[in-house]
Amino acid sequence: MSLYIPTFDLEVLEGRNFSKEFGTNDSAVIINENAIHYLGYKSGKNALNRKLRLNGKNRPIVGVINNYNQLSLKTATIPLLFLYQPVNNNRFFSIKINSDNPLIIIDKLNEKWQDFFPENPFDYFVLDKFYNKQYKNDVKTGNAAGIFAILAIIIASLGLFALAALNMIQKTKEIGIRKVLGASVSNISLLLSKEYLKLIIWSNIIAAPISYYILDKWLENFAFRVSVGWIAFAYSAIIIILIAFISISYQLIKTTKVNPVDTLKYE
Repeated sequence: MSLYIPTFDLEVLEGRNFSKEFGTNDSAVIINENAIHYLGYKSGKNALNRKLRLNGKNRPIVGVINNYNQLSLKTATIPLLFLYQPVNNNRFFSIKINSDNPLIIIDKLNEKWQDFFPENPFDYFVLDKFYNKQYKNDVKTGNAAGIFAILAIIIASLGLFALAALNMIQKTKEIGIRKVLGASVSNISLLLSKEYLKLIIWSNIIAAPISYYILDKWLENFAFRVSVGWIAFAYSAIIIILIAFISISYQLIKTTKVNPVDTLKYE
């Protein structure tokens, strides 16, 4: 237990870790920050050397460690209490591997295990992978949402492209008249783009609060979460405008480059 705290990079905020230098390990306890207020103490220093009645023993609090999450991030940190246990009572051994090729270390551990426990199988799991399994459904949901978003963008772009083509056909003669009267290609393009820009702005105004509501509700499942800021919606609006502009730019350029004489003949 004395190696548990450094192995998992936990920080002793007050007091000390379990140590062989002290003869009180068997009766001592270590608590986390959440347990301080849960037990009614004002601070970590105030909790040190106070005694808790556990399993028929008065156990002094010898240390306070930082809060950490050993469950899913959907769950808030909870008050924790640590008791010292000899190695022979452990069900699992936690081993920290610092290597670019951890499989080599695992093979060596397997060899050592067979030397000491030849009749017991060597069974292990990687904590990172075991921990991340909790978010498998969230990852699948995110991937599915990403695929549907890409499909929606493609379909919307094709629809916008077709709408722009139809609109340009309907305004062919108007464009020709404007060019004859001296309007530049850039002025005509800007004038025609305003209609689509208005539609895009209104669509963002409608979609932004709905998206915010859905995201906020999904994030409520997590005790540890990021806030949904306006900057994300601003970036998305800019990206949508760029995609829309790319979708209609071909039709704009094609129509405005036509000779006005030909456009005035258009029926």
